[in-house]
Amino acid sequence: MKKGVRLVTIGAGKTTPCGMCHGADLRGRGPVPGLLGRSPSYLVGQLQDIQPGTRKRIWTDLIRAVAGELTDEEMIAIGADLASSKR
Repeated sequence: MKKGVRLVTIGAGKTTPCGMCHGADLRGRGPVPGLLGRSPSYLVGQLQDIQPGTRKRIWTDLIRAVAGELTDEEMIAIGADLASSKR
């Protein structure tokens, strides 16, 4: 869980903090969806589809650059944190 919190909140030197695009409260902003409370499998599946370009939505290219370097383990940690967080 600690790894997921660090990735979500500060990027942990690996990625951009999620709040940069999804809003400080991670509930989304404009066309960028909220992340909190979604199932971990949904979140991980979306990240896995974004990496190779399978998922194509508005601004997907921006998240592809952010998510492109994440490992499956890191995506699972992010999904676990976002699904369980009460921020």
